[in-house]
Amino acid sequence: MRAAIVSHTYVEDQNRGKLEALARKGVHLAAFVPSVWQEGALGKRWTVTHERIGNLEIVPVPVRRTLETPAAALWDLGELKERLARREIDVVQVEEEPWSLAARLALRAARRHGVTSAIFTWQNIAGRPRWPLSILARKTLQLADGWIAGNEAGKQLLARVSQSHPLVVLPQLGVGVPDTFSRPADESGSLRIAFVGRLVEEKGVGDLIEAVAGLHSGWSLAVVGDGPARRKLEAQTRRLGVADRVSFRGAVPHAEVASLWPSIDVLVLPSRTTPHWAEQFGHVLVEAMAHGVTVLGSSSGAIPEVIGDAGVVVPEGDEVALREALEQLATNRNALREFAARGNKRVRQLYTDDAIAERTIAFWKSLRCPES
Repeated sequence: MRAAIVSHTYVEDQNRGKLEALARKGVHLAAFVPSVWQEGALGKRWTVTHERIGNLEIVPVPVRRTLETPAAALWDLGELKERLARREIDVVQVEEEPWSLAARLALRAARRHGVTSAIFTWQNIAGRPRWPLSILARKTLQLADGWIAGNEAGKQLLARVSQSHPLVVLPQLGVGVPDTFSRPADESGSLRIAFVGRLVEEKGVGDLIEAVAGLHSGWSLAVVGDGPARRKLEAQTRRLGVADRVSFRGAVPHAEVASLWPSIDVLVLPSRTTPHWAEQFGHVLVEAMAHGVTVLGSSSGAIPEVIGDAGVVVPEGDEVALREALEQLATNRNALREFAARGNKRVRQLYTDDAIAERTIAFWKSLRCPES
């Protein structure tokens, strides 16, 4: 099968595991990626060059931004259109939101040349985006032959748009799973807790700090990440008298996060839903589970479906429930080991790069041969 994927996600080398897995499974894959990309929220800038490794080709695409929002970026997809015209591509998958210009341009090109197409979306909040982008999104969705939602809530939203389009829930990215992992015990017996992510109000880190401040068992908390809420959170630790137990480590490059896991017992993702946002997946959860770290999350968005029975879920915003769950883990090391084993097994079944690649190929085949 010859496929093309259009997405800015793969400017980051660490995000290409699924692409490599697709190529290993025999897909001749061209990934159309912005040649230069800037993430305002993260303050990062990437430059992408042409690469070809086996069946995988990274094709840099000139992108021009006229507005601040990435959705308004104008992609030069001339190379994609030429390959479509030469019948060199069997399926096009767009991993940009349906209200983006890139999604519309790529799907229109595929439709014009009669090539099967699919679009991926993380959208899981009703009423977003607002008019007129909502109209653009609906029209763009209709250009695709199949739809991929990153979570169950997204699937329900898409089902309201059309009952006739093939629709599947499938994460955008997978993870690699180490063959073995070790977790040296803390000599003090303290529960080693971590949060990894953006320091913004909706991530609920303030709830986590309130919860740990009332623990009776020994504990330490590593806050990995940065953002506008950092100063407020640091002040909170001083107010509660736990600043010596909470370490703010700042932003860590994605490639270095793996080195964190051996020193952590529990990863907590205490997100809070807002009128315009709910946790779409929580990729850090599957990374932690892959490395044998017990996960504890709130009930926001997709967190419960990602964790399943392989960790602990508490009501979002409930500091008491969060504290009680941590206290139980601190006093029951067997539960920690059991959740760690379940989490690793769940990732191997559902969230590895290979598992997601296999399900992606199966969906492509179902679109191309719907009767089979």
